[in-house]
Amino acid sequence: MAPVKPHAVLECAVLAAILVWLHVAKNSPLTLSMLVSLPSVFMGQAAWDAHGHLGLRWRSGASCGLVAGGFLGPVVISSASLSPIDGIAALVAVWVSALGALQSRVAFFTALLFIMLSAAILAPVAMATPWETVGHTLLWLMFGPALPCLLPHGMTPGEALAAGTGLVLLAGEWAVAIAAPGTIQPITAFCLIASGGAGIIGFTLGILSNYLAFKPPGVRAMVFFGLCLVYGLGICWPLLSYMSQQPNPMRWFMEFFTGTPARPFLVLYWVVLFLIAVGVVVMTASERRKNNIPCRGRVVAMSHPGSVHHRIKIIRIRKAFHALAVAAYVPGLVCEPGLLRLASAGALALFVLLECCRALNVPPLARSLEAGLRPFVDSRDSGRLILTHIYLLLGLSAPIWLAARQSDTAHGRLASLAPYAGVLSVGLGDAVAALAGSSLGRIHWPGTSKTLEGTTFSLLTQLALALVILGPSLDVVLPLAASLGLVCLLEAFTEQIDNMLLPLYLFALFTV
Repeated sequence: MAPVKPHAVLECAVLAAILVWLHVAKNSPLTLSMLVSLPSVFMGQAAWDAHGHLGLRWRSGASCGLVAGGFLGPVVISSASLSPIDGIAALVAVWVSALGALQSRVAFFTALLFIMLSAAILAPVAMATPWETVGHTLLWLMFGPALPCLLPHGMTPGEALAAGTGLVLLAGEWAVAIAAPGTIQPITAFCLIASGGAGIIGFTLGILSNYLAFKPPGVRAMVFFGLCLVYGLGICWPLLSYMSQQPNPMRWFMEFFTGTPARPFLVLYWVVLFLIAVGVVVMTASERRKNNIPCRGRVVAMSHPGSVHHRIKIIRIRKAFHALAVAAYVPGLVCEPGLLRLASAGALALFVLLECCRALNVPPLARSLEAGLRPFVDSRDSGRLILTHIYLLLGLSAPIWLAARQSDTAHGRLASLAPYAGVLSVGLGDAVAALAGSSLGRIHWPGTSKTLEGTTFSLLTQLALALVILGPSLDVVLPLAASLGLVCLLEAFTEQIDNMLLPLYLFALFTV
């Protein structure tokens, strides 16, 4: 077996510290079970990284991520006070993935021993509803192999486990909303319809992609826009009316948008930021054409002559979008969190549909989308889809959605910061770490390109903004700095999609 990479060990140590923090705060069987099984999952991750990816089309150039990505689902379920059965099912999927990677009998039975101890901890909870536990576990195990088939080379196994958790939880929310209409707010109903609807259209187009690839452009456009129209008007609109028990959803939208004087101005402000972002994309694409830099291939921008200067320039442009995201989200969080939830769900649906349009080469938008997005591609977009901007939107929005769901149950000292977890960790922290590290970084963390200077600047800027939001209070400085410090270290050591991981781990730490 190849030696374990030092940053993988450090990543596991950071995850262990996070799990200890969560267990001390919550004293939950789920967090204790994760702690006990952590050595087994780490062994499975090391074996998987050493021997390959079991023939499935995973994202290359990164660790399989069973520790950071696999534990993300159970951590979020535990911190957001969701069903413990879902947490058990998500954890079983991680255990199966870890055991399946172990080829040595000694390693397999050693890992199995820790997992059996972990299962014994969860047995009283699981046996209370055995059939529900089995059903949820089978559903979780189904999504693992399905995602790399739909998104070839676009995810690591850990990222697939995390994404599968989100999809299963979303399906559960849909089931509850359909079974008991009128029990959720119209904003929540719209968020479910927008996110779930875009996912269903993307899933359908993914199945049809091989068929559409050989069809003329007109046929592709007809199928894509026809599917969006039929699903939007024929399914989403009636379902939105049914879930929210609003006979006329359009009338409700108009009343909501004009409900306070600030909302129209906030929407106008977001439109201005959107136009600025589009302008940056157009200027970057135009500069590439002027310099005759090809737009095809993977990570072209990073391999162009003069790559050090060009790489820093691309990093700065990419992180400018993080700054625009912070500028968009902070006023919404402060003034109109409900409107921000609504707008972020709609933006997610739009992003997913536009990416499907680009990937399927649907005219007339595909070429413009390809030229606009390709300059910002990095090594994490090694598959057919470009997903990092969608991950950024999800990372910023998911803590807001989760915080709204558990607003009545979160009473920790840092609970008021939970909706800001995405803004702090990826909107501000990740951008500052990249800019400071690329410009000033000299001391590198073991085995990574990340630097101590970048991590330090990231921690200090996040701490400053968090204290501005909370107000001056000495009793929260230590837990706040510890929470932010752990997530900054995770950003330094992980090879997973940090836009997805960091906000949710920080959300979990803020809610205890």
